[in-house]
Amino acid sequence: MEIKNMYELIALNKALTFLRFECREYEVQYIAGSPLIKDIHLGVMDNLRELYKKDNIIMPNDFGFIEDNDAYLQTIITTIKNIASWTALSEHLKKDHVNNLISPYKIKDDTLKYLINYT
Repeated sequence: MEIKNMYELIALNKALTFLRFECREYEVQYIAGSPLIKDIHLGVMDNLRELYKKDNIIMPNDFGFIEDNDAYLQTIITTIKNIASWTALSEHLKKDHVNNLISPYKIKDDTLKYLINYT
C-alpha cells in the first residue's frame, strides 16, 4: 500500500511517533520495539519528507540525540522496564532492541550502556 496523501502521512507519522515515543502503556512494548514498526515509521517519514520537499518545506534527516528529548527517553526507559526478560537477554539483543526503540534518533554511548544494563 502506498500512501500519497500528505495529510494521511502526517496522521500516520503522528500515530507512530505517539506509539513509539510517547505512550507508556505496558502493551506498547510489543509495538515500540518492533523492527517492522520502526521500518514502517522511517518509510512514512521518508515519504513525508519527499512530499514536503515539493512544497519547499524542510523535514530534517538528522533527528539528533534521543537524550535531547527527555520525555522520549523516559518513555523508552519505561518500555525497557516493562520487558520482563530484559535482564536475561544478551547484550547484543539488548543493543539491537535499544537501537530499534530510538530510531531515527542517535544515542550517546553512556546512555546506550545505561539502557543495556537497566535492571
